[in-house]
Amino acid sequence: MPVGKKALDGLSNRLGGVLQAQGQLEAARVAFEEGLAIIIRRLAEQDSSNAAWQQTLAWSLNRVGGMLQAQGKLEAARAAFEEDLAISRQLVEQDPSNAGWQEALGGALRRVGEVLQAQGELEPARAAFEEGLTIVRRLVDQDPSNANWRRDLATTLARFA
Repeated sequence: MPVGKKALDGLSNRLGGVLQAQGQLEAARVAFEEGLAIIIRRLAEQDSSNAAWQQTLAWSLNRVGGMLQAQGKLEAARAAFEEDLAISRQLVEQDPSNAGWQEALGGALRRVGEVLQAQGELEPARAAFEEGLTIVRRLVDQDPSNANWRRDLATTLARFA
């Protein structure tokens, strides 16, 4: 990737993060989407076998979906999260032993579940949460000392409370 494009993508993600922290959700969403459109999606489409680009695309979709969800734009958030979920599933299929991709898949399932729950689609939401819970439990069993995975487990379990 040319340095200029990489730098531009990094700047739009950093800018989006700052704007998000300031509560400027619409401006943050635009910054994240700009980075997504300019670099990541184009690269991921050019070489769908490049796992790093696919992972970055999934992560970016998750960020955009989060902004949309925070703004109450649930249909658009759901579309972003479902695309993230599809990419995350493909990555796990390519390398089921990759714990980072398993973690991302569990997070994508949780985000899809959250939107489905907010839209009143409780049965599909429950199914997404249960699938995510299975993944996170497996990760915690592999490494009980991993604080991030234990937090993910607690967050997912809270959805059933």
